[in-house]
Amino acid sequence: MRLQRMLGHATTLLSEHPDNIVVIGCGAGVTAGAVSIDPRLKHETIAEIERLVHGRSTSTSGPELQRRRNKKVECTSTTRGISS
Repeated sequence: MRLQRMLGHATTLLSEHPDNIVVIGCGAGVTAGAVSIDPRLKHETIAEIERLVHGRSTSTSGPELQRRRNKKVECTSTTRGISS
């Protein structure tokens, strides 16, 4: 989990103006949560690429938790997923 938090914080700390950030693939929401706490952030979009994660997220985990915790967060999901 340290790596996921570090990635989230690095995203906002290395940018001069972290106004709008997109997190691709939310999973448990650790990286997205680390991004969302930056006070300079105005809007965060979580784009979940796996329908199962978005469909199974609850008020206690994943994208839904991040959206409930912070009004700056918007959650979206792909309709077809990514094919290889």
